Amino acid sequence: GTRRTATFNWHVMPIYLHYRLVEYQTRHMPDCLAAPLFDALHERYQHEPLKIFLKLGGFYVKLGQVSSSFGDDIVPKQYVDSLKVLQDKAPSHPISYVHGIIEDELGKPVSEIFEHFDEQPLGAASIGQVHRAVLKGGQEVVVKVQYPSSEKYFRMDIDTVKKFCSLAAPEQLDLLVEIEKQFATEFDYLREAKLLNTAADHLSCFPEIKVPRSVAGLCSKRVLTMECLHGTSLLSSQKRQLAKLAASEGRTARELEDELKAKYKAGTLKPTKLPSARMISLYRGWLHFKDG
Repeated sequence: GTRRTATFNWHVMPIYLHYRLVEYQTRHMPDCLAAPLFDALHERYQHEPLKIFLKLGGFYVKLGQVSSSFGDDIVPKQYVDSLKVLQDKAPSHPISYVHGIIEDELGKPVSEIFEHFDEQPLGAASIGQVHRAVLKGGQEVVVKVQYPSSEKYFRMDIDTVKKFCSLAAPEQLDLLVEIEKQFATEFDYLREAKLLNTAADHLSCFPEIKVPRSVAGLCSKRVLTMECLHGTSLLSSQKRQLAKLAASEGRTARELEDELKAKYKAGTLKPTKLPSARMISLYRGWLHFKDG
């Protein structure tokens, strides 16, 4: 824990101090003169967070994934673009390591449970990875496997980030506290299996919504086996709806999104009962955090 904290601070503190120096130097400058100086900092350090997060892994990978889900009104575009690689290419463990966890948790060799188990993960996140598999008997399933050390490192890492934010960005502490509370419930896959089944029962009256059910007898604290469903993800559906709205106005989704951002930054968005652009951006990041 001490080594991980020291590594984080060793890499992050010089960057933070450089930003504070420029902030002090530009305190009396108008925005039009200060902005290029901060843009130069963003360009200089844009790849550093990715290097740090990949080096440390664990919660830091999740932090990078969440940051890359936010709009550039919250996180500078240079950092968002650099961290987007974590959306699809988060580091994963070899298949032998995954098989070992499954066998330890379920008490059986993988070959006795599965007819086929994809070696390439569907996705990897900070606390584990997900694989497609076929059970003996032919049922197609998805298997979510949690790394044994993930919970321990999470608590260490978020404490480190909270201490750093108390110095560098105290306005973000409330969000980190909520993340800590939420994540504290994410390490028990038996609980998640029950929640999946409850959600599936409650939403069964909506034929257009499908929630995968867990597979009885093949779930534990660190292994969750569930039905494999084929369809459109929530994020993809949101993007399609945005594109449809933009097309109805004769423009692209990117043009519509850029216009909303520009109006938000200029303070010219008309009052509405709908969530603000900033809240939508934060919520999208939060959804990605939970889904990971």
